[in-house]
Amino acid sequence: MRFFFFYLLTLIFISCEPFDFRLKLVNKTNYKVRYFYSVMDEQEIIPNRRPCDSLVFDYILPKDEEIIKSTTKWDFKLKNHPNKILRIYILNEDTFRKYTTCEFINGKTVYYKHDDLHNYNLCDVFEHQLFLKQYDLKFDDLVKADWEIIYNGK
Repeated sequence: MRFFFFYLLTLIFISCEPFDFRLKLVNKTNYKVRYFYSVMDEQEIIPNRRPCDSLVFDYILPKDEEIIKSTTKWDFKLKNHPNKILRIYILNEDTFRKYTTCEFINGKTVYYKHDDLHNYNLCDVFEHQLFLKQYDLKFDDLVKADWEIIYNGK
């Protein structure tokens, strides 16, 4: 019987999700936008990920919102790290389509071929800062915003 309670208690602790669901990104515009986020050092210009085309830009539909979840608490990632920020990039859907080399269709990755005239990729988006908006947020900024970041097109 003691083993059963120990087993049950272990299952309860294992099943607890470590995700942090507090942060919400709100799209108050009338158009679909793409977004990418990363916790990085404040002085970094682009995310430390290669190749750029492997980065996943999620989307938010017009007048909608998305939860930006973290696998660990935002507190652990940002609170006691004064040189770390959460950087959120907002990208126009047309720009995303122009510069991406792949797309997920029905759960499969479809890669596009580039010709000599259109050899774009998402690295160019970061290099030339082709974003509608970029947010650089410290832990205190998230708390002050009550964990809600609003993109209103400005």
